[in-house]
Amino acid sequence: MTIDSTRLAWAIAAASDSGGPRSLAGELLRDGADAALRRRWDQGSDGTCQAALVLAREMAERGVGAIVLGDPEYPDRLAETPTAPPLLFCWGNPALLRMPGVGMCGSRDVSERGLQA
Repeated sequence: MTIDSTRLAWAIAAASDSGGPRSLAGELLRDGADAALRRRWDQGSDGTCQAALVLAREMAERGVGAIVLGDPEYPDRLAETPTAPPLLFCWGNPALLRMPGVGMCGSRDVSERGLQA
């Protein structure tokens, strides 16, 4: 489920917490996304929460959403990795994240041999 701006704000605040992404990922998987995000929100400072609300509204106005680790829309294969990011920010069709794909890696300073490959 792509999250609304309120849940997006919770996610932004949770991600900015000093516990780090691995800590957040563990909480999301153990306790469920809404419980973990809400708990982190409640523990955050007013400044962090206000900044998260402003950023979430701006992102939502631009059509940016987020998928939280543990949500049904989160890509299964990515969730199985030990370093799965707790949040995926997305713009466009999030269903594409569950489709087969091809990854490419490039370089800004490619060699002649690299170009030939």
